[in-house]
Amino acid sequence: MRKIDRGSYCRRALGKLESPLGNASGILVLLEHQGYEFHVIDWRDLDLPDPPVWLVVEGKSAATHWPSVTDWFRFGAPNLMDYKFRLEFSRKRRRVVNPSWLRYFDFSTDRSNG
Repeated sequence: MRKIDRGSYCRRALGKLESPLGNASGILVLLEHQGYEFHVIDWRDLDLPDPPVWLVVEGKSAATHWPSVTDWFRFGAPNLMDYKFRLEFSRKRRRVVNPSWLRYFDFSTDRSNG
């Protein structure tokens, strides 16, 4: 097994852009998508309680995309009701009774308002 330094891919992507990010070697990479899109925190913001998260797209842009890490998590959090609908739909069609993602959810109590 080989360890991949995702930060090096991001630094390479940033190297091709006019970027307002500080020292690219100090960025914190939160997420990498297929080696060309990165969600990062600027090293200068790491002391902030809830720093902004940047979206870096190789060859296109580097800009603040989420005002905080909290908002970044909100963006990425699954909509539980969508998953519940998928489960009910799959079971009605008898495609998959217990999909692999079901272990991450508990639908035993429905706290939704509709």
